[in-house]
Amino acid sequence: MKEMLPVFCKNNERTIEVESGSTLAEVYAVSGVTLPNGPTSARVNNVVEGLNFKLYHAMDVEFLDTTAASGMRTYVRSLCFVLCKAVADLYPEGQIVLGHPVSKGHYCRLNIGHEVTADEVKRIRERMAEIIAARIPFHRHEVHTDKAVRLFRQLGMTDKATLLETAGTLYTYYYTLGDTVDYYYGSLLPDTGYIYLFDLVKFDEGILLRYPDRNNPSQLGEMVRQDKMLEVFKEHSRWHDIMGVSTIGDVNEASLSGHATDLINVSEALQEKIDEDDIFSAIEAMEQCIDGETTQSSQYEVSLKIFKRLYDMEVLNEFWADMTDEAAEAIYCDGEDFYNELHKEFLAWLDANINTHNIIWEQILVYFISVYFCGAVYDGNALGKARLAVMGLVCIFEMLKARWLKNEKQLGMEAAVLPSTSPANAACSLDKLIEVWGEALQL
Repeated sequence: MKEMLPVFCKNNERTIEVESGSTLAEVYAVSGVTLPNGPTSARVNNVVEGLNFKLYHAMDVEFLDTTAASGMRTYVRSLCFVLCKAVADLYPEGQIVLGHPVSKGHYCRLNIGHEVTADEVKRIRERMAEIIAARIPFHRHEVHTDKAVRLFRQLGMTDKATLLETAGTLYTYYYTLGDTVDYYYGSLLPDTGYIYLFDLVKFDEGILLRYPDRNNPSQLGEMVRQDKMLEVFKEHSRWHDIMGVSTIGDVNEASLSGHATDLINVSEALQEKIDEDDIFSAIEAMEQCIDGETTQSSQYEVSLKIFKRLYDMEVLNEFWADMTDEAAEAIYCDGEDFYNELHKEFLAWLDANINTHNIIWEQILVYFISVYFCGAVYDGNALGKARLAVMGLVCIFEMLKARWLKNEKQLGMEAAVLPSTSPANAACSLDKLIEVWGEALQL
């Protein structure tokens, strides 16, 4: 007799008994849960797993559909694989480059020797529909990483091979859809029949893969033109081509080879050219960086550049603008030599009077990263989130330095009880929060 397991289903708060080794798809079939468009994945003890995941112990399970962020990612990931297979079937020598989310879809570039036509997009869409109707399973294969690397190199997928080589894992997994092989980080659907809604349209120089709207999953997301965003992503890709780091694997390889500093210097140089509206000299700047001809910006230049960004942000209350002006005047207006001496003296004061200040800065940075960094799952801009965290830390440090200078090079450390800024704090109005926090922070 097979062992039976108790499984608590969070969707309907019901405990059911299933055979040990049952897949999540099999558990869903007997759970009594009804999701309008079916499940795409599930949280198993709060860890997202694919529907082919097998249960061997008592678990808490919550089935997810396309209304959940994790469920939608599984759906889109599987749909992308269907697109890749359709392109491979129709254009064996072609290449599909899955791009960034834009206009409520995924922008992709199709390299087939010429710009894709509307008729070609229609052929690909029809082939995708055939693949979906055939209910072809997504098979997951777990192998030694060396074997997976050899496979992807044989298939000409050097980007995937480099990524796996530099990931530092002994074993890895890849997926097959019929005779098409690919690598995806995260779970896929059990088979193509789970895909119930999609579209493929010609878009700019490439194609746009459309998928259901999370808020209304029975309909496609409304296609909104985001030309500026698309141009940013295209510029992003051009940067990568210039730097020779088009994938995460390339970045890993460069870092492992001791070229991380070169990458940083190249990025800095390219940004300077952008700021100067002189992107056409980017290659020259890159060569200079590689040859070691660039110099690092000073503490004064970096801090001033970051602090100036405060003036580009929305002002929620006028006292913030006054505070910013006062701080800028106090520490920047007397030039770089004054700033450097002030900075050195302030650090020495902190070392002598607040011996834990380095830990405090670290905790502030960790807080900012925990608040902002995870948002990168929605737009892929992890670097932007990290920069925002660093910018916040630098601005706080500079504000504190200005306050120290204004208070005759002293900081009052008296504790102040302040109301929480959490949106859940309904007991305190926004006006009251601004008033109380403004008094506490004002220079």
